[in-house]
Amino acid sequence: MQGRAYLATAVIAVGIIGASAAPALAENSYRPVDCHCYWDYGTQTNSVFDKRVYSHYETDVHYHSATVRCPDDSNSDKEYAAAGVRASAEVHCSPFQHGYAYWDNY
Repeated sequence: MQGRAYLATAVIAVGIIGASAAPALAENSYRPVDCHCYWDYGTQTNSVFDKRVYSHYETDVHYHSATVRCPDDSNSDKEYAAAGVRASAEVHCSPFQHGYAYWDNY
């Protein structure tokens, strides 16, 4: 009986640790500055099985793109848009993975 109590405690502890392990978002090494642009990016953990990663980028000056991906490249999205139109990309990764968000001008 005592063995079951230890097992139950171990399972609960792993569940709590696992549920809180959601790495932060990594992004471009630089943010757009001195431009007519807007960049919104981030993550949203929906469940213990799913994390949404998104990138929304808009500029009035250039044809541009927003890109997001999971670290193992199992899931990625790249959306292009004309000047003045928002490019929106979104993927779903494991909540235990980093998500990567990018923007680019052309």
